[in-house]
Amino acid sequence: MAFANFKQQMRRAIDNVDLQTSQSIRKIVFECFSGVVLMSPVDTGRFRGNWRPGLGSYPEGTVDTVDWSGGKTVAEIDREIESMPIDGRSIFLVNNLPYAQRLEYESHSKQAPNGMVRVTLSRIAAKYGA
Repeated sequence: MAFANFKQQMRRAIDNVDLQTSQSIRKIVFECFSGVVLMSPVDTGRFRGNWRPGLGSYPEGTVDTVDWSGGKTVAEIDREIESMPIDGRSIFLVNNLPYAQRLEYESHSKQAPNGMVRVTLSRIAAKYGA
């Protein structure tokens, strides 16, 4: 009887840790992804609207979404992250527009001269001690 009770308590504790871990991962992934979107330079709004998350593989192609503020894209990313299983697979954020790499690495934008991804990852790493 005592062993069965201990086993149930351990199962509840493990489930609680799993839930807290998943919630923490989602929070950090969302903070990182939304940071990248909101740091993205805006000309036509198409670049901000083309950030897309993927689980286990890179999303392919581009979309016709125009998002000047980034709010629509951030909301969509939030919905997708919340529905993703946190199961050890990599979670990606991809922008497949042909000029995305130039914006990130070649200082093609006065709005984001140091890129968006590298700056956001550096900020997240400093905040969470990675």
